[in-house]
Amino acid sequence: MEAFYPELIALAQVIVIDVVLAGDNAIVVGLAASRVAPEMRARVIFWGIAGAVVLRIAFAGVTMQLLAIVGLTLAGGILLLWVCWKMYREISYHSPHPASLGAAVVSPDERPVAALSSGAQSLRSS
Repeated sequence: MEAFYPELIALAQVIVIDVVLAGDNAIVVGLAASRVAPEMRARVIFWGIAGAVVLRIAFAGVTMQLLAIVGLTLAGGILLLWVCWKMYREISYHSPHPASLGAAVVSPDERPVAALSSGAQSLRSS
C-alpha cells in the first residue's frame, strides 16, 4: 500500500489543479452566459463547459508530448532563471521612488518649473 502513496499524492495534485481551473472556467462561462437570452442560456453553458473540457484534454495531450522531449524541461528552467534574473535586476537597480498622492493627480503640463529645467539639463548632458 505504501508504494501507492506517490501516485496518490500526484493524483491529489492533479485534482486540486483541475478544480482551480474548473472554477476559472465556470466564471468565464457564467459571464458569457449572462449576456445571452434566458432561453439560450442553458445551451451556452453546456457548450461552454464542453469546449473547456475538450480544450483541457487537448492541451494536456500536447503538454505530455512536449514533456517527452529530452531537455525541454531543462531549457524551460534555464529560460525561467533568465527571466527571474532580469526581474531581480530591474527591481534592485531601478527601485521606484514613492510618489505623493498629489503627484498622481498632477498632469505633465502642471509639473513644477524646477522639474522641467532639471529634465532639460539631463537631456543636454547626454
